[in-house]
Amino acid sequence: MQYFISNDEEQKAAKIAILKLEHIYYKNDSVYTKTREALKNQPKKLEAVYFLTKASTEEIADLVKLVVTHLGNKSKVQATLLQCFHHAIHNRYFDAKNLLMNTHISETMHK
Repeated sequence: MQYFISNDEEQKAAKIAILKLEHIYYKNDSVYTKTREALKNQPKKLEAVYFLTKASTEEIADLVKLVVTHLGNKSKVQATLLQCFHHAIHNRYFDAKNLLMNTHISETMHK
């Protein structure tokens, strides 16, 4: 993804960001912690597993920002809903509700 950003191909980077979002939004932070602990004594397996480089909330917020700035309306809605779900599974219901209310998703959905 960094390759596309460095070569001014943000739209391709945003498409990768939406794929990355789809793979990490549903995982609770405890999954990463338990996986690290379980593989602590197995460095080769630990290297093969993908871990987030920063807090999951920050990582997802950065990915959503990239998608919202460079992709179309359908992808914006999808990324925002994935972020809301991530907030909800971490018991941050008010953050999820505020995100839904502030983005006016219900107004952009086709009926």
